[in-house]
Amino acid sequence: MPSYKLRRFFSQPGILRGIDPENLLSLLADHAAALEANGLALPEVGEALGFDYDLLARLMMEPGKLPAALLEAFYFIHQMATPEGMECLLAAAERATPPIKIVGNPAPTPGDVAVQVWLKNRELLESVHAKQFLGSVRSFHSFGTVVAPVPKPRDPMAYVDKIKRDLDNFFAKKKRGRHTKIFPYVQDDSIMFLVRHGDPFERKAGIDDKGESVGVYYWPEKFDVLVLDTTDGELRINARNKSEWEEYATIALASSRSVNS
Repeated sequence: MPSYKLRRFFSQPGILRGIDPENLLSLLADHAAALEANGLALPEVGEALGFDYDLLARLMMEPGKLPAALLEAFYFIHQMATPEGMECLLAAAERATPPIKIVGNPAPTPGDVAVQVWLKNRELLESVHAKQFLGSVRSFHSFGTVVAPVPKPRDPMAYVDKIKRDLDNFFAKKKRGRHTKIFPYVQDDSIMFLVRHGDPFERKAGIDDKGESVGVYYWPEKFDVLVLDTTDGELRINARNKSEWEEYATIALASSRSVNS
């Protein structure tokens, strides 16, 4: 199951048509049974030009009819199907191990690139999507180390599992769900941890394609940023409130001691 009840879906057939039919069918293949149950039978690849984009768009306006995993895929693909997103994904695909080959005839659109990366390395696309948030962060609270000299940093992935477990417990206690995801980014003089988690649960009314009122339930998506300065030992935290700053600082210290012990 996905981490969030996502709100934004493809609501315009024109957006879907920006994806090559073969790529779209590859994305939908694992959900063929659910789609057929809603009247949308997937054509053979050779007949993909006859795909019913209008029906798929209508189904996406009523998210309860489609598998949550498919809606989550479309959310991330939609977010990255831009010229800027395409550029970031192509660079990441080239750096991946092994590199991800992106194809298109005569050339892939931004939507094609997003679909191909999602199908071949979902974690990579989510990481690139999350990293786009970092450029908008401006305000941090700082915490200094009491250890001198500053310990040599270890592989950041060694911290991720423990930090996730602790944060899941923290956010569950705050009634925000146990759906934390952490993206580490290593730089020359720092390690950045981008933390994606749920905000307080929301229930809102929406209108489906028949004009009927429907309920929408989800945890809004929230990003926090932790930056560990590996030279000075400073931990900088961008989060909403004091309890979160203190929790991040406590968990980071505990995780560091655990990994370095």
